[in-house]
Amino acid sequence: MPSASDSHGPPAREVVRIRHLLASGRFGLVSDIDGTLSHIAPSPEQASVDPEVRRLLAALSQRLPLVAVISGRSAAKAREMVGVDGIVYLGNYGLERWVDGRVQPLPVAEEYIPRIHSTFIEARRFLDLPCLIFEDKGVSASVHFRLCPDPLAARQTVLEVLTGLAAQAGLVVEEGRSVIEVRAPVDVDKGTALKALVAEYRLDSVAFIGDDVSDLAAFQAIRRVSHEASVQGIAVGVSSPEMPPAVPEHSDFVLPGVDGVTDFLRWVVKELGAH
Repeated sequence: MPSASDSHGPPAREVVRIRHLLASGRFGLVSDIDGTLSHIAPSPEQASVDPEVRRLLAALSQRLPLVAVISGRSAAKAREMVGVDGIVYLGNYGLERWVDGRVQPLPVAEEYIPRIHSTFIEARRFLDLPCLIFEDKGVSASVHFRLCPDPLAARQTVLEVLTGLAAQAGLVVEEGRSVIEVRAPVDVDKGTALKALVAEYRLDSVAFIGDDVSDLAAFQAIRRVSHEASVQGIAVGVSSPEMPPAVPEHSDFVLPGVDGVTDFLRWVVKELGAH
């Protein structure tokens, strides 16, 4: 798919289409966080959202019926990281939501939390590499290996251990950028979460912005809602040196990194006259 033609908004060939979406009625903007609204950092704790991005999201939340983030982080961490009132926070790929000042897991996932926690404890016992970062997120648990001197070897070790432990506990294993996760075996992902938001907010059009393999489900959901519910949608990829090949393949266009996303949000704010 084409990349952005400059650093000031969408590619020229997409401008008319996006303006049409913005004018179509109830338009929703949904985004990933890490690698999209924030630069990838060596550890999850070091990542941050720039104040300008916060300002733009706040401005958009005043003009659009829905501004939301769907993150692999917990809903609480997503809320803390973005820190903008008036937008919807879905964490753990849609398995939980920030509601009235607290995390609300989906009932279908909540029953697996004790099993996930036990698996997390066992994983820490078996994986003693000091370069690993462990993250217990309630309805999922993650092991990050970005800081390891040999990431490929670390990935293989982590994958073998987590796959075995997950099988014993009746859980599933998913991979992301330098991270492997154990999750509840339920049919929920960023795609099902996006479809639910489209229905809940009665959207006429929607855009989703993402950069990793977990975002592909949302890109595919864009196609499905366009076909099944006549909702106009657009899938926006975000480039990086680690961008999986499937991201540009399934995107309508690709923005040049997190800075390109910031420029795109600024362009949308300007189009809506919300600055």
